[in-house]
Amino acid sequence: MMNKEGKINEIIAQFLKRPKIKPKDIKAAIEKQLNIKIDTAALKNRIKSLKLH
Repeated sequence: MMNKEGKINEIIAQFLKRPKIKPKDIKAAIEKQLNIKIDTAALKNRIKSLKLH
């Protein structure tokens, strides 16, 4: 399970490097690449925590 977590974080990190990115774009990319469904609220929290680092 941790492998998927790491991959999700990697994808988010790639998106955070770009300007003007919307969480729904990140969500779509994750769901497409990993073939999973992800909760939007959980994703937003993860984005916030990654931005703090």
